[in-house]
Amino acid sequence: MSGKQVSRTVIVTNSQTTVLKLVIEPWADELILSSGESVELVFSGPSDQRLEVQSKSDATVLWGWEGAVVSIGRRIVEADEKRR
Repeated sequence: MSGKQVSRTVIVTNSQTTVLKLVIEPWADELILSSGESVELVFSGPSDQRLEVQSKSDATVLWGWEGAVVSIGRRIVEADEKRR
């Protein structure tokens, strides 16, 4: 495993009209996003790994990689807000 560290930022937005359950693994954290709500997640860890996303019927699951840490910050994103 390389000593180099990387960060990957993911913004998940619930574009459904119902709530969305977001599961962050392997930490087993569960977040419930209301319709239109977004959450920003920053994964940091060894560079030789990857982030995986699974879409299930009852949840969206984000898998971090071995040695990674995740920072979770909630924010509301307006529909007309420009993305960088």
